Amino acid sequence: MFGERLDKLVCIKCRICGRFTAIRLDPDDLDRHVNGGLFVQFAFPYLDSGARELLLTATCPALGSAVSRPCCFSVCLQLRGEL
Repeated sequence: MFGERLDKLVCIKCRICGRFTAIRLDPDDLDRHVNGGLFVQFAFPYLDSGARELLLTATCPALGSAVSRPCCFSVCLQLRGEL
């Protein structure tokens, strides 16, 4: 039922570092998530938590732990070369 046709390629640009990440999805699963309101963890059980977080927040999986800490602002500026 989920992940039967992984023929939809979605490219997401990280809103912090600007790096693009491509994720291959089942278009029916994407429709169930966007239009049907199905939570991302149920719509895409075949994706790892980093890819699902990228879909939700447009933040690279590599930044996940750094962004959740209180010092995330300085980390983000360092990654963008502004500090």
